[in-house]
Amino acid sequence: MTRVIELGRASTSDQKLSREVQETRIRHWCLANDLELIGFLYDGGISGKTLDRPAVKTALQLLEAGEADGIIVFKLDRLTRNLSELNQLIENYFKDKYALISVSEVLDTTTASGRLVINILGSVAQWERETISERTKLALAVKKERGEPVGRRPTITFEMVQQVKAMRMEDFTHAEIAEIVGISCSSVGQILRRK
Repeated sequence: MTRVIELGRASTSDQKLSREVQETRIRHWCLANDLELIGFLYDGGISGKTLDRPAVKTALQLLEAGEADGIIVFKLDRLTRNLSELNQLIENYFKDKYALISVSEVLDTTTASGRLVINILGSVAQWERETISERTKLALAVKKERGEPVGRRPTITFEMVQQVKAMRMEDFTHAEIAEIVGISCSSVGQILRRK
């Protein structure tokens, strides 16, 4: 029986893909696919832009120590949104030695087709993050050219709240969101703490 470590992540506490949702779905998948769970590691409130996260480090250490045969995630972007880091993981860990399983995408890196699809999905996740950033920067540049204010706004509108939450789901930092939306970092934090 393949021993797997469950790995989860959410950028914010109110994210739809909560720890409970990820853990429950992963456990059902493992039961249905005869996988032995050896633990659940979770990074809460941490961006998927980098692998420099406690849960990821621990999971990789468990692989290297021979305590697990693979890592299972609910969705690939719960592991990383950075294509170069995903490629490094696949090359260093999941190409030959260990399994990487993604429940939502129904992928398994122990197969060549699974590695191909994971690379494609990683590229799409990175592209999505970059295009959102490009569109936002372009909109700001157009506003500046028109002479419209792009700095701090006197009141926070419903649309601004929605934009802040959407950008945080895409792993923008508080500082990036504040600059783009035109509010302070503390206002971004207050919006994200609201239920």
